[in-house]
Amino acid sequence: MRHPSRKRGPAWLPWVQAVLPLLLWWPAADLVARIAPVGRGADGVVEPWSLLVHAAMFAPVMTGVVILVLRTSGLGLDDLGLRRPRPGWLRGLLFGAALGVGISFAIQPLEHLLGALGLTWNGAAFRVAGTGDWLAWSLAGVIAGGYTEELVFRGVALQRLEAALARWLRGRIAFGTAAVFVALEFGRRHFYQGSLGFVSTTVLGLALAAVYRMSGRDLAMTMAAHAAIDVTRFTQLWLAADPFPAAG
Repeated sequence: MRHPSRKRGPAWLPWVQAVLPLLLWWPAADLVARIAPVGRGADGVVEPWSLLVHAAMFAPVMTGVVILVLRTSGLGLDDLGLRRPRPGWLRGLLFGAALGVGISFAIQPLEHLLGALGLTWNGAAFRVAGTGDWLAWSLAGVIAGGYTEELVFRGVALQRLEAALARWLRGRIAFGTAAVFVALEFGRRHFYQGSLGFVSTTVLGLALAAVYRMSGRDLAMTMAAHAAIDVTRFTQLWLAADPFPAAG
């Protein structure tokens, strides 16, 4: 795979490419919401099936945004590591999913510790009342989290920010610096989950960046890991084995 940071162009272009999809995220989500609004119950809890429909419509919109942004410097989705299936692709996805399950369980002791220290988790953001809710939440997590968030955050934002920083920093340092900034933005956008949600998703963002790096920049494997993290969490909620500390 061609390394995106080796592409030439104006010094400012990678910065714009890294930031633009993030800036367009909410306007695009609002536009999709006019067609497929996310419903909420009387208690304000999100209705998962409406979220699933919204996620399914939002994913191709953001894919189009990413493709247009990449074309400004002659890049494509394959440059982000989203390649056509090759021999062994299914094994890679399964390995990524296994990593995601492991990451999900590995971070939970940290979350409970932070909860004990006073950080709060907004558990009201999610409710898995039965099998139907679990299925809708899980599918929405696979599409919105596994696919769309990874395409935008670990895909274009991380890659293009790394390319921008590579003009001044060496390879691993450029990647690590970019991974930290992207993870912090990833966490910030999950602040609706509470202070614990912010810290937890920031750490998960760093873990997913590590998966991306160690997989040889295989974005599909990273997507599988993120999808497995979300499905694991919703499965625990469904089984009444809440993976999060009680909200303070």
